[in-house]
Amino acid sequence: MNLWSAFLSHQDADHPTHKWKYYFPVYERYFQHFIYKPLTFLEIGCWRGASTRLWKRYFGPHATIIGVDINPACKAYEEDQIHIRIGAQQDTQFLQSLLDEFGVPDIVLDDGSHMMSHVTATFEFLYPRMAKNGIYMVEDLHTAYWQRFEGGLRRPTTFIEKAKGLIDEMHAHYTQGGALLPTNFTHTTMSVCFYDSMVVFEKCAAKVNRGISMPASYDAVHHLVLDLLYLDKQSDTAELYQRVRLETDGERLLQANERLLQQGQLRPAYVIAMVLAKSGREHWNIAFSLAAGEMIFRLPMQWEYPLQELARMSDGVESQQREEYLRERVRPILVPFLQRVLQQRSVEYLRQIVAITQACIPDLQESLSGLESGAAGEESQNSLLAQAALVLQRLQA
Repeated sequence: MNLWSAFLSHQDADHPTHKWKYYFPVYERYFQHFIYKPLTFLEIGCWRGASTRLWKRYFGPHATIIGVDINPACKAYEEDQIHIRIGAQQDTQFLQSLLDEFGVPDIVLDDGSHMMSHVTATFEFLYPRMAKNGIYMVEDLHTAYWQRFEGGLRRPTTFIEKAKGLIDEMHAHYTQGGALLPTNFTHTTMSVCFYDSMVVFEKCAAKVNRGISMPASYDAVHHLVLDLLYLDKQSDTAELYQRVRLETDGERLLQANERLLQQGQLRPAYVIAMVLAKSGREHWNIAFSLAAGEMIFRLPMQWEYPLQELARMSDGVESQQREEYLRERVRPILVPFLQRVLQQRSVEYLRQIVAITQACIPDLQESLSGLESGAAGEESQNSLLAQAALVLQRLQA
């Protein structure tokens, strides 16, 4: 039974649960991984106790549900797995007593007073003390715009405004000149997500080696590449285009595009580039794959001047960084292209690769000059391919 079904089937006239219906997909998105696992769930605000029972049914027999309220009458809602404690959510001594008694919470759901100063005080105390994979959720944040809850549009002291600032704090590592110094929040926060009247914080272990791709991300890109190669093999360009459009993760598409280029798989790389270019993404491998796809496969142009764009990207690289740029980015991709051309002994494809290469790497102008014109005839073609092999050697050096 999902949470929405549990909510509908267990309404009690004496103990009703009041929740906005579009909260439930958000709950399930973040809470589903905790079902039937040992869990400490802290809900601030009990009202008539029905929500604590809902969480007990949803999370299962290993969950410890803690309800907090200022109304002493809520103590009557205690039962097996459900513990009710009476106190003010902004009282840090009271909050510390909860940690001393139950340990750090895995999930905090703030549905309490909705007073902005209370919400902020609770968050500032509890969030740093949560489990490293914890979820902190504040709901009914439409109150951040209402004066009677200390709110108001863009009022600096509302929790909405605080959460906006925490987005910058999460990215403090990337600010320049010490504009924003990293904090504990920076090191231990995976995401800040806004929904209608809700904000959700996902904690994580201390973030180190941010440049290392996680296996799950690698697998996702790997499966995407396999899907596109299968569709390309079926020569189903429409399905290929549709599959790319369905992928909403732009960074994943960029990684898949680069991997396909490295494998010499130009057509699916071109389709990815076309979709990303339409969305306004500027990246050197987008221009490269658009140029290669248009020239080699005679595919319809979607980028106005792809070769000029490649040249512009290459020229824009600082002179001291040029060799690193060419070595790390362009050369590894040109290598499989030339290898395939040499295997196929295709002079026509070779000329196209030469044009793309010259746009990317002006430094190879002298080496490529002999490849620009090749007379017909087997001997001339052999000579042309031999020169291409020399260029390949230089690229691989």
